[in-house]
Amino acid sequence: MKFNPNLMYGYRKRTEFEPDLLEAWDNIKWAHHIVWIYPTWWGSLPALTKGFVDRLFLPGFVFKHIETSPHPEKLLEGKTSEIISTMDTPAWYYKYI
Repeated sequence: MKFNPNLMYGYRKRTEFEPDLLEAWDNIKWAHHIVWIYPTWWGSLPALTKGFVDRLFLPGFVFKHIETSPHPEKLLEGKTSEIISTMDTPAWYYKYI
């Protein structure tokens, strides 16, 4: 995929979606179940994967604020997801360190 993973303006101004992000968003809306598979790097997901989430999973796409409630409206309700994350660190080390 070709897209800028950086939030150029933070959350103050939305950066227009590149064609690959638009296609990914159409696929997310279509899917019933999403599987995320990635390696754990330095205790987290890779920067490009994080940038993908930061760019797409925004207010108005995955949730909508409700002024009278502390809980947002879920716009992807009914969809399921799972994460498969690999690492070369022993599980006990990752758990305690």
